[in-house]
Amino acid sequence: MYQEFCKNNVSICSVIFVLAFLGLSFSSKSFGQFIPRPTSPIQSSTKIDYREPANWYSFGKINSLEKYVPTILAEFIEPSKQGAMFYLHSTTYTGENWNPKKQDVSQPIVENLLLINQASAFSACCDVYAPHYRQANRYAFSNAPSDGEKQLQAINLAYSDVKDAFEVFLEENLDRGFFLVGHSQGTHLLRRLIYEYESDKKFREGLIAAYLLGFNIKSQQFRLIESCKVFNDNNCYISWNATIQGRRPFFEDDDLDCINPISWSKDGNQVPLKEMLGAMPFGSFEVSNLTKEHDRKIIKLTGAVACKNGNLIIKSDDLKFFPDKAFNLHAYDYGLFYGDIMKNALDRLGAFKKRD
Repeated sequence: MYQEFCKNNVSICSVIFVLAFLGLSFSSKSFGQFIPRPTSPIQSSTKIDYREPANWYSFGKINSLEKYVPTILAEFIEPSKQGAMFYLHSTTYTGENWNPKKQDVSQPIVENLLLINQASAFSACCDVYAPHYRQANRYAFSNAPSDGEKQLQAINLAYSDVKDAFEVFLEENLDRGFFLVGHSQGTHLLRRLIYEYESDKKFREGLIAAYLLGFNIKSQQFRLIESCKVFNDNNCYISWNATIQGRRPFFEDDDLDCINPISWSKDGNQVPLKEMLGAMPFGSFEVSNLTKEHDRKIIKLTGAVACKNGNLIIKSDDLKFFPDKAFNLHAYDYGLFYGDIMKNALDRLGAFKKRD
């Protein structure tokens, strides 16, 4: 989300990290003030050919993410993939352009960290499809009134790529149920995708579940698709924003949706973290690389977790393993519950297949 920005603005990022160390965090709205405004014009909307696997990080069996599942969780891997998953990564670009140019669309941080820490959890059950897309610069989400039109244009370009990629994804998976999985900007774009497709009965019936993490998803976000209520619901969506107890949440909107990723319940009850199947920590959003097996640790935490006022509140003394806290636990929405997400995707797929 702020990788390139921090490389070029070390002093500002140092202040952010010091404040985080002192127990302060930033909301999604306040972070925008630290992002420099793009200076280049909005680029043309030349199409990306998504029938070409080279325009995807992972294209089903091509560049499969299964190899990144930690050995301790390998027992969950299904040899025959009965489902498919469409994944959109979070914001990783803060350069001089409103959207990255063609040579910068593929981001190393996605390959080295996000595909592994987030998307690979679904590779146990499903073939993963993760497109390169011309994401909107982080500044496009800063709500700067004077740049409203350009911000919208940047987001529209990102969405046009997402829609084109999704159409190819559907063609590749005509007879399989599918998951939609996103984080931060990826979730924002998936929300828009669902708005556009939810009136299509075939889409609704094919959707196993949508994991819409790390954004301001509401408890009644869609007209025809409801939020998931239990661990094996289908044709529904899931959301949470991981938040340290006593810290300012990254999102502070009213009526946020939240489900507990250990109990998969929305009852608000506190659940011991010792019941989790395992978290995958990493040190830094900017530089962490989990491509090597020995760097993909799976750990158990102590403490408890519960949904409260729409945020997933985490009380634990083990959060030292998750040090990138300038924006609360936003960077770890998936990693904190990696094993539980993997098992849950299998449970939801199993329930979906029984209905066939």
